[in-house]
Amino acid sequence: MLGQRGRKKAIFPYQDLYVKLDDTSALREDLRQSGDDELANRIIDLMPIHLQGKNYLDRSALLTADLLQANQFERPIYWAITSPRTLFNNLPNYCVQTGMAYQVLPINLEADSLGNKPISVRVEKMYDNVMNKFKYCGAENPNVYFDENCRNIVGGMRVSLFATLAKALSDKGDSIRAKEVLEQCLASISEEAVPYDNFSLALADECYRVGMDKEAEHIVMSVLQDAMAYLDWFFSIENKDTIITLSQQGEYHNKCKIALSAILNLKDRNSAEMKALIERFEGYLKRLGIGNEAQKKAV
Repeated sequence: MLGQRGRKKAIFPYQDLYVKLDDTSALREDLRQSGDDELANRIIDLMPIHLQGKNYLDRSALLTADLLQANQFERPIYWAITSPRTLFNNLPNYCVQTGMAYQVLPINLEADSLGNKPISVRVEKMYDNVMNKFKYCGAENPNVYFDENCRNIVGGMRVSLFATLAKALSDKGDSIRAKEVLEQCLASISEEAVPYDNFSLALADECYRVGMDKEAEHIVMSVLQDAMAYLDWFFSIENKDTIITLSQQGEYHNKCKIALSAILNLKDRNSAEMKALIERFEGYLKRLGIGNEAQKKAV
């Protein structure tokens, strides 16, 4: 196709590609031997790749499509969990987590007509990696210093690894091992070395789910107290220019949302400490002019 200046333009005229697999029996057997029967039953022999909205394929997409076709899944293909999965529209539907990576498999992970979606985790493989093979940068030692970047990476593991695996185990009815995973998380990543953040609320959810209420409450309260400390500081500022600058950055609004999420996550809101926090938070919401709905949820 010629462009406006008469130059050739590489246009890909199709909305879908298909990777045809010759023999998936070995892959099915490997999944069954590792306890992933549900995934084995979802293997497909013709793997559609959706390209809606794309007029071309860049080199990365062409390379990946060629790799999928030529490899025929005889050797495992992995995708880092920190890498975007946007080469193809439906690439996430073929990604199954095994730890810090997704294994790309020719399976159908789309939800059924009732909205039920299969577990996108190779549970046994990920359990072995998380519990027996992975190390966590010495984060179990409260005296180890992590800079902000390292705190974000290690703190993210609480959710991307431990909470994800615990949820998958709980979904399968294995609450005993789910609890073991959560206990390993608390032991492997010290709160002193890597403080809890708003993403840790997902970890608290899984702790509640297996009866670790005390640990869950501690996580939620840590997040809430951190958010409230910022709001206490923000509302103590007297310089109007500083307030305007901070308001434009929107961090105070983000801390309000974090505080509200933490309050909603708590099972017990009846303690004297909790009631005092909620009352203080409600006062801040009124000063910000945020609607009554948020206050009603927090009570």
